[in-house]
Amino acid sequence: MKRLLMLFALSTAFAPTVGRAQDSTSVRVSFAGLDLASVRGQQVLLRRIVAAAKSVCGVTDPLDLKYSRAISECRAAAISRSRPAYDAAVKAARRGMVEASGTKSLIVARH
Repeated sequence: MKRLLMLFALSTAFAPTVGRAQDSTSVRVSFAGLDLASVRGQQVLLRRIVAAAKSVCGVTDPLDLKYSRAISECRAAAISRSRPAYDAAVKAARRGMVEASGTKSLIVARH
């Protein structure tokens, strides 16, 4: 029970940093203010990506195993597709590079 409450608290703590993109199949995840050169900053961004994947893919239903599997696959795919943008952001932070576009966010999408 404690673990469930802790997971809920963590998920709600990062909810404000996840904003809907133009359609309901993607979410813009901000990493503004995070030090992605640090392990802590990287962990926070990964948690935000997971929260975004949950947001775009929906909630599992433990009584419907087929649906739950589809939701889990959607989440895994969304996280996987966001990995190149995550890796690029971390690499840029480690090199001390400033992005020319000034955007400090990435998109997590389903499909």
